[in-house]
Amino acid sequence: MTKVKKLKREINGEIIVSASAGLVKSLINAGLLDELRIIIHPVILGSGRGYFENIKSRHDLKLISTKLYETSDSILMRYEIIK
Repeated sequence: MTKVKKLKREINGEIIVSASAGLVKSLINAGLLDELRIIIHPVILGSGRGYFENIKSRHDLKLISTKLYETSDSILMRYEIIK
């Protein structure tokens, strides 16, 4: 995570992580995540791993925006991580 901290200080822009639950968990636990975007797809699988397993502590979120994708009924939710 030391390299991520350094990269975050050096770049002017966003670092985007797509579809990597393990990396997102590590960034949350290290306090390096500023925003979380979650897309809910309307499907019940009945099994699988929880996306937020192994988060070490509580992190409050503030809803920034939502977007409904009408063709799939999926919802994008953008949250700011309150620090």
